[in-house]
Amino acid sequence: MTREEIVAEARTWIGTPWKHQGRLKGRSCDCLGLIVGVLQKFEPDLRGFKDTRDYSHTPDVREAEKLLETYLAKIPREEAKPGDILRFYFDKDSLHLGFVTQKGMIHAYNLAGRKVTEHAIPPDWQCKIVRVYRIPGINDQ
Repeated sequence: MTREEIVAEARTWIGTPWKHQGRLKGRSCDCLGLIVGVLQKFEPDLRGFKDTRDYSHTPDVREAEKLLETYLAKIPREEAKPGDILRFYFDKDSLHLGFVTQKGMIHAYNLAGRKVTEHAIPPDWQCKIVRVYRIPGINDQ
C-alpha cells in the first residue's frame, strides 16, 4: 500500500454522511469509521480495530489512544505525510481523527456539513493536533 493509494481510497469516502459509529462508505461513518474503512481496503484483518464500536460521543481518550497505538505507529508531528493519520483534541473529553492529504486533511465531521470532506487544516486546528500516526508497512516510494 502506498500513500497515494491510501489518500485515493479516503477520497472515495468524500460525501459519506456523518453518523456516530458508522462504518459504511456512501451510507454513514464517523471519524474512526473512516479510518477503519480505508484501512480495511488494505489490511482486511484488523481484528479488534475494525469492530470497535463501544464508544460514546465523548469516548475514553485513554482507551482510544491504546487502540490506535496497538495498530498504528506514533511519529513526530513534523514528519506527517499524506496517508498518515492526525489525532486532534478539541477539549478534555473529545478526540478527532483524519487522514493527511496534499490539500490538508480528509475527515468525517459532525459539524460543517456532517459528512466526509477534504479541506485545508484551519489555522485554529493546527494547535489541536496532538499526535500523528503512520500505518505500519506503508510504502514511501
